[in-house]
Amino acid sequence: LVSSRNIPTIILSQKIGIPKLTKELMKIGIIAPPVPSLALGTVESSLFSILEAYSVFPNAGRKKSLNFLGHSSNSEVQISDKKSIETINQ
Repeated sequence: LVSSRNIPTIILSQKIGIPKLTKELMKIGIIAPPVPSLALGTVESSLFSILEAYSVFPNAGRKKSLNFLGHSSNSEVQISDKKSIETINQ
């Protein structure tokens, strides 16, 4: 446990504060209860929410909506928006 990589994450979340961490996660679309285990990734979330949340890294901290390829045939590609994907998942 002494060499666990979770320890720095827990220390950082304590310095930031769980309420602020929860608020920042909400900005990128992850709704989570303000609990200490939040720093360890215990939030239940869909794959699409996680993918959108990770979009902040290559986009200078700004969340981007995802586009999905519906299908591809030859050189034609159909792009679906997130809303249509969400209705499929429900």
